[in-house]
Amino acid sequence: MAPVEVREAALSDRDGSAELFEPEQFDRNRGAASLETVSSETGEANAIGTRRWPVDVRRLDCGLEGVPRVDLLKVDVEGHELALFDGAGAWIGEGRIRDILFEEHHAFPSPAMERLLAAGYRLFLVGRGFSGPRLLSPEILRDVPSWLPPNLLATRDPERALAACRPGGWRCLRGGGFRTVRG
Repeated sequence: MAPVEVREAALSDRDGSAELFEPEQFDRNRGAASLETVSSETGEANAIGTRRWPVDVRRLDCGLEGVPRVDLLKVDVEGHELALFDGAGAWIGEGRIRDILFEEHHAFPSPAMERLLAAGYRLFLVGRGFSGPRLLSPEILRDVPSWLPPNLLATRDPERALAACRPGGWRCLRGGGFRTVRG
């Protein structure tokens, strides 16, 4: 198992500093803080009536020295996806990140989705069913309400991802390419 290194920085399209906005609904949704000045969930300004926190920001391209590749990058940045992908441009463009699991608040095809498609990734909507997760066409996002942020999988290896979701039940996450690591 590879070692884990924790760094106190937000990922973005530049190195430097930024403000993390904690919107008014933060008490009800602790996952709503964002570097974006406009909430991707409500369309309202994050900077109005919110607390602000100074944070360091870094490009993912610059933070992975010595790492040959990343199998899975999990992204939940409340509307800051495109900036994060821009900051990981070389890694994404070279295919050094195999799978990216991310939440998207915008209809298909959003600028973040277009960036990944242009870099050679195939997109799937991660759906739920009685027998476990299902990988679906992201085009159905045109009909999904904006308040329901779906999860998407961008992958450089779609056959492996589809095969991993074939076993019945949620145990498919334990074999075929997705494993739970306990430590």
